[in-house]
Amino acid sequence: MSTPNNFYVYGHYKTTDGTVFYIGKGKGSRSHSHEGRNKLWKNIVAKHGLEVRIWADNLSEEAAFAMEKDWIKLYGRRDLGTGCLVNLTDGGEGQSNPSAEHRAKISAAHTGNKYTLGLIHTAETKAKMSAAKIGNKSNLGIPKSAEHRDKLSTANQARVLARGRLPGTSLHKCGKWTCTVRINRKSTYLGLYLTEQQAHAAYLEAKAALTPPATSVEAFLSEFHRLRQVA
Repeated sequence: MSTPNNFYVYGHYKTTDGTVFYIGKGKGSRSHSHEGRNKLWKNIVAKHGLEVRIWADNLSEEAAFAMEKDWIKLYGRRDLGTGCLVNLTDGGEGQSNPSAEHRAKISAAHTGNKYTLGLIHTAETKAKMSAAKIGNKSNLGIPKSAEHRDKLSTANQARVLARGRLPGTSLHKCGKWTCTVRINRKSTYLGLYLTEQQAHAAYLEAKAALTPPATSVEAFLSEFHRLRQVA
């Protein structure tokens, strides 16, 4: 029986400056879900907003796990001091190398909280819990100050400047240049490069590899990286 290729690898970006802060693997609506995210992820989304980009799709689960693990290693984890991502594991099947915080959460979940067993919530408590889940809307409709508008403008300008002048390139927070190419109307990430020109060269090679079109994203990436290694 063939393995269904309904998985993808995605990146979460700050809307304020366009930098990536989380990489994940999933299927369906997982890339847009806020459920099961860690505290660092939630803090960044609350402060900077969230933009979702699908890096590669139509993948088998095994291929998605492998790409997720490779890209997390490439960008590095913030909790380990190796990069900018707030992922608490190295990715891949089995969640290898979980952080101390993640291990503590797993332990607590397995232990369970016995103090509320059998407790019946009152209508008032249920109403408070519901209100807390809805979120705080106290600042809706409040006009932004001139200072706040200037900060938003500066952030938007920085985001525009981060997009490269050459097609397929953009400046990453680490100072290197990323390369992406459109495959089947989806943006696919091709790696980090020292200069914008190197990233653009990879983009041109990728475009050439797409003529004729690759049969799948997975097959294209495999052939592209093989050719890069040969070169």
